[in-house]
Amino acid sequence: MKMQDCRVGAKTSLCILLATAALVGGCGGGETSTSALPTPQPAPSAPAQVDTASMRALWQTYMTGGNLNLSDPDIQAKVNSIGTTAQNDLNSLNPAVSRATCLWNDLCTWNKSANLTNNYKRIQEMVLGYGTQGSSLYHDPTLLSNILAALQWLYDNKYNANTAQYDNWWDWEIGIPKLLGNILITLYDQVSPALRNNYVVAMDHFNADPTYQTWPVANPPVAMTGANMLDKVIGRVFSGMLADNGDKITAARNAMQLVYNNVTSDDGFYQDGSFIQHHYIGYIGSYGGVLIDDLTYLMYMTNGTQWSFPSTEVQTIAGWVNNSIAPFIYKGAMMDMTRGRAISRSATTDHVAGRAMAVSVRRVADGVDAATAAQINSLVKGLIQSDTVYNSAPGCSSNCYVSGLGLYDMTRVKALLADNTVTGTQVQTSRIYGSMARAVHIAPTFGFGLAMFSDRISSFEEGNGENKKGWLTGAGMTTMYTDDEAQFSYNFWATVDYGRLPGTTVDSANFGSPVDWAFYGNAAGGLRWTGGSSVLGAYTSAGMELDMSGFLSREPLSRTSPSQLTGRKSWFMMDDRIVALGSDLADNVGSPVETIVDNRRLVAPSGSFPGGDNTLTINNSVYSNAALGAGPQLVANVRWAHLQGSSQNACSPVQNNWCTNGSKGVGYVFPTPATLTVLREARTGTWSAVGTGASTPVTDNYLSLAIPHGTNPSAASYSYVLLPNKSAAEVNAIALNPGISVLGNGNGIHSVMYTPTGGSVTRVVGANFWLPTGGTVNVNSQSYVTSSAKASVTVAETASGLSVAVSDPTEANTGTVTVEINRGARSVGTLDSAVTVLQLKPTIKLAVNVNAAHGRSIAASFNF
Repeated sequence: MKMQDCRVGAKTSLCILLATAALVGGCGGGETSTSALPTPQPAPSAPAQVDTASMRALWQTYMTGGNLNLSDPDIQAKVNSIGTTAQNDLNSLNPAVSRATCLWNDLCTWNKSANLTNNYKRIQEMVLGYGTQGSSLYHDPTLLSNILAALQWLYDNKYNANTAQYDNWWDWEIGIPKLLGNILITLYDQVSPALRNNYVVAMDHFNADPTYQTWPVANPPVAMTGANMLDKVIGRVFSGMLADNGDKITAARNAMQLVYNNVTSDDGFYQDGSFIQHHYIGYIGSYGGVLIDDLTYLMYMTNGTQWSFPSTEVQTIAGWVNNSIAPFIYKGAMMDMTRGRAISRSATTDHVAGRAMAVSVRRVADGVDAATAAQINSLVKGLIQSDTVYNSAPGCSSNCYVSGLGLYDMTRVKALLADNTVTGTQVQTSRIYGSMARAVHIAPTFGFGLAMFSDRISSFEEGNGENKKGWLTGAGMTTMYTDDEAQFSYNFWATVDYGRLPGTTVDSANFGSPVDWAFYGNAAGGLRWTGGSSVLGAYTSAGMELDMSGFLSREPLSRTSPSQLTGRKSWFMMDDRIVALGSDLADNVGSPVETIVDNRRLVAPSGSFPGGDNTLTINNSVYSNAALGAGPQLVANVRWAHLQGSSQNACSPVQNNWCTNGSKGVGYVFPTPATLTVLREARTGTWSAVGTGASTPVTDNYLSLAIPHGTNPSAASYSYVLLPNKSAAEVNAIALNPGISVLGNGNGIHSVMYTPTGGSVTRVVGANFWLPTGGTVNVNSQSYVTSSAKASVTVAETASGLSVAVSDPTEANTGTVTVEINRGARSVGTLDSAVTVLQLKPTIKLAVNVNAAHGRSIAASFNF
């Protein structure tokens, strides 16, 4: 594989500091214990000669930057920041005579293991100040002596082989070993062999085997998977590098091979591109980022050694980039529906997470073949160039995207942006990820995300005090990404009404406080219909069977769900429009039921300016009754509506003070004129109420549109069309000629026909069959597509043929689904191995083997 040569002495300015991976909260807890004074540890026996010295040299350069181009103002600014941070850490470090209980007074609460990790994090900051060329503390002897003393104090008192773990296992087995690797390798020649060896023994004590969790002790032991396993692999590789022990590195490289295998349940990557962590959470936007970080670190440090990555591993990683990551980043924003509980972290918004992912993906390009590198670099450049949240950040005049990056990434990103041979691209795709109950639709002018749940995938995860209100974030929530690029950034998750999220059907149930790491899904009655089908990478049919009666059934508290809401919900993603259907909606708890068409953040308040003045148009007239503070307004006979967008154009230097310039907004068309509840409101919340952030109140303005279904409905339904990034005039034109026909919204079938106005595709029909006996969809009173069983089917026709995709969203069918399309074909075009063609004329008839297909779309094409 190809990697930039970054060994000490290599003539390159590109091999400089890589910011260490963001710490990701683990999923364990434990009891407190006391530390015993460590006994001196014997030196390990020396294994066969290995190339660990070369690996250490690589990582030292990676950490400290090597020979930096200090004439670059961005690099100099970062170096200055490193020096300032190290100086502040040194200034606040307790003097030796005052270190009886702690090194830093603000990190003295030892029953929280995160504080122990943060002690080592501060030491790492001081190490960077010592080792980075140009830093104000570069090779400062006073700084070095304090670093060494702090390391010794922590070893003697807090982290050694005689210490029992407590609180969060992640700190002991992942966070601290990775930090110690960075610290001890960077200062390899300055740390005494005795202290270095003692720390290696401690690292091995807490992280003896990367494939299992060391503590709490369980029988069988808890297996490590995905990002957590790779984190532990890096800890073991660091231990081998520090001890010149190649056997450890070999064992770690062998252990990580498990991550490359597609899985069919639990954690890992699936054939359809889904990525699961924590058993039932789609987590590519959070733990997936850690996984890619870890892999790029390992690719770098093993470059040129016997442990370097073969092409098979590298190509698998590149495949994940294109199939599992890129579709979920729109204009630099990592879609929140892939980030789990990370949405509740105030400092890690969708664009912060998106930038971190883009930077990680760019590193993958350093280790792949030239053609793949060109494709990945083009992808990353497009993400960077389109991210106006960073590029137009308040108070930033130039190079805003790279501000705050580590030196290595900063230099490589700047080089990519300056390379005129690389043209940025934006992914366009429409895909269903059945194995993690997600769908994504990226059109030329917007992105759309759909988060669903089932008896296999949880609606959300709460743990470590994070995501405390996330109940319905995966229960049919829809997210529209438009030129209002910061819609879900800043304080969205601190202020939004979690009981009225866009796309959801709700009954105001109060679920109380969630249980750490518990499963929340459609767990009652064996409901399994969640998924869909995608054809041509352009058109998607998705659906979800809703049953809130079992929402708490796998929670260990034996609570009864306060909601008994049931129904069927579908979404059909067709070019520039999203069609939403719902039927069979029923409830019996005596609360009003409503479907939230949208709940959009408006222009934010600033000083005495209240904001929230985005124009709402209904049926081609400005609607002014829904003012801030006016309460909910009921509007009848709505054919279409349009909400003016918000733009982050420089209307004010005050962050989050948007204006309505330059953003088209969002349109809504109702195939059957609807009665809407319209609410414009100012909402105040705190990050501490949803996660572990600040308790300072923050306020945002919102406008919601909802379809009321009444109290205790028995067979309610709805239909609406979303038109992201459209002006009011464009919405009016589409309302007059929508190109959409609702073919079925009940009786066991949801179906839509879309007639494009341009391009080669002449007709698209999406159909979700909910019943065991399937059913038939008619077009112009004639049968068009028939299914023999529960299935999702999407058909796209051109003048010369058709393409069809079929899936079993229940993932329970162990046989076949027979699909018949009322068109004759001359020949077969392409055929998935799971498809058997039964006939071509007078109708196309095929049998699709869905046994063990895990909800994936199974495709075929035919020529007329």
